[in-house]
Order: sequence, then structure tokens, then C-alpha cells
Amino acid sequence: MRNILKRHDVAIAVAIVTAWTAAVIAAHWGQWSIDMSAVYLAGYAVAYGDHAMIYSALPDFFAPTEPQQWAEVFEGYREDGDRAVPFIYPPIWAFLAAPLAGKVDPQTFFDITRIVTTAAFGASILAAWRLMQPKGLGATVFAIVSIIVASTTLPFQFSVSLNQPQTVLILLILCAFERYIAGHGTAAGICLGLADAIKISPNLLVVIFLADRECRTAAVAVATAAAPAILSIVVAGPEKHRNFDDS
Repeated sequence: MRNILKRHDVAIAVAIVTAWTAAVIAAHWGQWSIDMSAVYLAGYAVAYGDHAMIYSALPDFFAPTEPQQWAEVFEGYREDGDRAVPFIYPPIWAFLAAPLAGKVDPQTFFDITRIVTTAAFGASILAAWRLMQPKGLGATVFAIVSIIVASTTLPFQFSVSLNQPQTVLILLILCAFERYIAGHGTAAGICLGLADAIKISPNLLVVIFLADRECRTAAVAVATAAAPAILSIVVAGPEKHRNFDDS
């Protein structure tokens, strides 16, 4: 009976998070996405062979002016005040974004990626509950409290309005340690390795595996992170990586 009640509790939590995620996506549908503008520009540059635009530089990250190339790409798709930012991710992500960026307009790209980033945030709530397993706090109550907290705090507002890819990063890190605590070291290493492939900073978390003498899990994380890096060098070439380092 207890297992049945727990399954029902989890099912209700999933339904609540799914409905909330859909509502958030609908509320921001068609809005400009500052952070994702960088990914679109990089993918567009690869799709149309203008590789120099991937890491086109600004005087500083928050410079008020933009290269003329950017203005031409976004012409007719944004309002006054909508700005773009430089691409600061490894070049492999520009090549992965290229097939979509080369076929759709900027706003369609933003809307599609918003589904992914917002869904990742919603899934992070459920992953956090599985990781924490708080006593006396079921999945449904945890989901409702998390949604209230997220909806009333600035970090979530910024994350959603900017359409930040880092929500996927957060989900991967949570899944990594949920799997690790559950005793699935290989899955934990893969999740953390994928997070490392998006940004370098999660690589520091491998120290936790090493401190626990879980060398195999650490090795899986390093190997998983290295695979996209090697693929990136093969696909994009060493020059793009030098540009990435300079950026």
C-alpha cells in the first residue's frame, strides 16, 4: 500500500510540474532570448560557412554596440532594446546547433530551445526531490513548494527570460549525484561528464568521486567529458578552439 501511495504521489508531482512547465513556456513564447541569441548566431555562422562570426569579438561582453553581421542576421526579428551576446561555449555546440539554426528563423529557434531549457528546469525539481528524499515531504508537496519558490525569486525569472542553457547543466548535475547516491556510478559519471562538456566548471565535482575512492565513476566522467572535446577538435578544428580560448 505504501508503494502504491508513493507512486501516486510521484505521478501527481510529475503532472503538476509538467503543467507548470507548459504554463511557463506559454507565458514566454515568442519572446526574445538574449542568452540563446549567441547559440543561434554561432549555429547560423556554421550553417552558412561564416566561421569567423562564431567568436566575433565585442569591446566587452556587455558592449552596447554589435557587429554589423549580427544586425543583419537578426534584422526584422527583434524590437529596439533586444540585444545579442557573444558565443562563449566550445565550438562543438555551434556545429550541433547549425542544422536547426540554418533552417529556422531566430524566434523559432528561441521557442524550440525554450521548450528544452524550461523543461530541464522543471525536471530538475523532480531530480532534486529524488536526490534529497526529504523525510516527511512527499514529491507533490516538494514540487509545489519548489514551484512557489522558483516563481517568486529573481534567479528563476532571469533564467527563463534569458532562456539560459545552464538549466540543462543543472539538471545533469542533479541527475549525476542522484544516480551516484543510488549506487549507479556509471550513469553518474556519464551525467557529470555531459555537464562538463557544456561548461568546464562542473569538472571540479569529480573531486567528490575521487574523495570517495570511486575512481571508476571519476574515470567515466572524465572520459564522457573528453569525448565531445575530442569530437569538437576533429569537427571544428584546432583554430576554432584557439579562438574559443581567446574568447
